[in-house]
Amino acid sequence: MCRAGLVTDPGGWRGRLTGAVRGARVSGSVRLRVVHLLWEVSPGLAVALGLFVLADGILPNLAWIALGASTGRIPAAVTDGLGSAAGRALLLSLAVGAAAYGVSLLRTPAQDLLEAHCSAVMSAGMQRRLARAVCGPAGIEHLEDPAVLDQLSAATGELTTTRPADAPVALAGVLGDRLGGLGACVVLATFRWWLGLLFLAGWLAVRP
Repeated sequence: MCRAGLVTDPGGWRGRLTGAVRGARVSGSVRLRVVHLLWEVSPGLAVALGLFVLADGILPNLAWIALGASTGRIPAAVTDGLGSAAGRALLLSLAVGAAAYGVSLLRTPAQDLLEAHCSAVMSAGMQRRLARAVCGPAGIEHLEDPAVLDQLSAATGELTTTRPADAPVALAGVLGDRLGGLGACVVLATFRWWLGLLFLAGWLAVRP
């Protein structure tokens, strides 16, 4: 509970409260702050989102690579049979490609599940931070300050159409998309290096 009493150091409580509220705010453009706040609130959830980013960036490319390799192994497998080394390699690449593609189809439901859980966990964690921030100074004078009220509204997302608690999953989606795009450019570069660089330049131009 907030401590009762008179405020004897306005500058002091204002500075402490402003710093605490700013620490509780999550801005989608300040990525390190998002990651730091997520790790502080729930390290397990941070690890889960990290795995989601890796899967989102790697699995689609792995599926296309494996299926492409399967296509190249078909003539040898037809000639030598499925029991040959070429046939076993074909079956293995098909299995890897199908598995990677199948798991990649779970991206949307997995993201929805993570988004719901992350939103609940982050909202609770940020509410605790804000509660500590507003209960730190003595009295209630700071709760009547328009500047403080504006900061609290910004920290809770009342002034925007999105909530700060949704920032970690949104950031994970962006990072996964960029990792997947970079991986695709690397794959093209192994075929023709200039083709990979060309696609990388175009990709960076439309996704700065």
